Order: sequence, then structure tokens, then C-alpha cells
Amino acid sequence: MCRQLKVSWADRSRVMRIYTVHERPYWLISEADTVDHPVTLVREGFSWFALGLPLIWALWHRLWLVALAMAIVVVAFNAVVVLFELGAPCVSIVGGGLLLWIGFEANDLRRWLLRRNGWYDSGVVSGRDRDEAEWRYHDARRSVPNAV
Repeated sequence: MCRQLKVSWADRSRVMRIYTVHERPYWLISEADTVDHPVTLVREGFSWFALGLPLIWALWHRLWLVALAMAIVVVAFNAVVVLFELGAPCVSIVGGGLLLWIGFEANDLRRWLLRRNGWYDSGVVSGRDRDEAEWRYHDARRSVPNAV
């Protein structure tokens, strides 16, 4: 007989999260950045903030083109609803589907923006939170000789 493992709220602090690490290219690094190596960690998985408030989420992360695209999609969606006089169930299903899609793709959109701006993927790291993951990344870089 299989028993299902229960995870309590106290044990959730031990759950490891996975992050992708992105580094700035050398031409974007200023003199002030030489002490602290400039990296950005982007969490893998679903973004609840992007599900609830997608436009604010996009603006918060400086995804201007994504925010513009979201605004255009919302205007187009509302125009289609008014034009075809769609009912509430159809609007709820399609709108909810769009929000779910944004929640699932939110962090991938952040990675896309970083790559578009010249940042490169430096690796994958795990940790209980963002700080621990960043510490693990820097600790691993210190232990590797000739790391850039």
C-alpha cells in the first residue's frame, strides 16, 4: 500500500527552488560592478504575481514590450467581446486561460528579455530562497579555477 507524503507548512522552508543564473556581458559592467559580480537569478516555475496582476508584474520587471503586448491583447480581447457579444462564460474561460498562460510563461518572458539585452545564461542553481541560491552560485564559482 502506498502512503502519500504530507508536507507541513513548517517543512516547506526545506523545499528547494531552482533558479537560472544570467550574467551581464563584460561591456555592460561598470567600474562599480567589479566588486560584486553582476548576476540575475530567475526562478523556475509558475508566477502567482503575474497571474493576479500581469500588467503590474510586467512593469515591475521592466518588461516594457511585454506590458505593451499585454495592453494590446486586452484591448483586442475587449473589442472582440463587444463586437461578437460574447457571454460571460466564454469571456471567463478565455480570460482565465490567458491569465494562466501568462502565469506559466512569466519567468520565461524575463529570461527572453535578459537574452535580448545581451545577458547570457551562466547556469542553473538551487536553494531554499533566492539568497541561498545566489550564495551557492558564487561559492561554486570561487571553487572553480579560471572562472570568468
